Amino acid sequence: MPAPWQFGDAGSVGVAGSAHVFGDGTFAVSGSGAGIGGSADQFQFVWQPFSGDGAIMALVNGQVRTDPRAEAGVMFRNSFAEDAAYAEADVTPDGHVFFTWRNADGGSGGYAFTYANAPVWVQLARTGNGFTASYSLDGASWTPIGSPRTLNLSPDAVVGLVVSSHDNNNLSTATFSNVTLAGPGGSPGPSRGCHREGEAFRVQQSFARDVLTELGEQSSPNPQLPALSLREPALVDQVFAPPVAEQAEEAPANRRPGIHTPPMTFAPNPDDVIASLEL
Repeated sequence: MPAPWQFGDAGSVGVAGSAHVFGDGTFAVSGSGAGIGGSADQFQFVWQPFSGDGAIMALVNGQVRTDPRAEAGVMFRNSFAEDAAYAEADVTPDGHVFFTWRNADGGSGGYAFTYANAPVWVQLARTGNGFTASYSLDGASWTPIGSPRTLNLSPDAVVGLVVSSHDNNNLSTATFSNVTLAGPGGSPGPSRGCHREGEAFRVQQSFARDVLTELGEQSSPNPQLPALSLREPALVDQVFAPPVAEQAEEAPANRRPGIHTPPMTFAPNPDDVIASLEL
């Protein structure tokens, strides 16, 4: 794993995970674990130290479906402790994108969610103790997941990619590309998929189709997605100031659906938002 990236398991995982970076900057991350949320987390974490304000963005190409609520995404976290405070944006194989959090070390948590399938971009941004999550189908137009949250995370945190199989006896592998860190405390990982060109960032969709095929992933990424050339001010606007609009109701409980699935009432158009979530 090229510096400054590191990887390791967080929590009491049943099967040790692993991670690898390919020459094109694609990350393949394998993790077990019962999930992220509740009072304790179990997952594989590809991480690096990060200080101050900033953001992480990644394209989740796909994930082996060990469970409908297996998860692959990006995270800010206080530490590797299983009950550490965190913020996470992730996608699940059953077509949800989540914004989940734990307010403080050993504290309570919650989540918001809406609908999208991999391949999908996920993004977390931090300003002070304020966190926002968003997703995108093209890496250019971003939609918030829920509303901003204020969380008790240290200014000196860790940030990176997470995978949990939601099945502690088996590994699930996900691939990520276009992994990008923005802000004074981070440095971008090795990737030809996102690099700086003068005052612009060039974002090129790249997918590990062969890896996903070998791992049994059924869905194929869209090969027609174009290269995007984003001016730095536009990227910063998207990273640090996503539009504030509710896309999903937020659940006050600290468990995600699928761990204990609550009854749900949907809006008339199921592609819009969650109308209510009864716990």
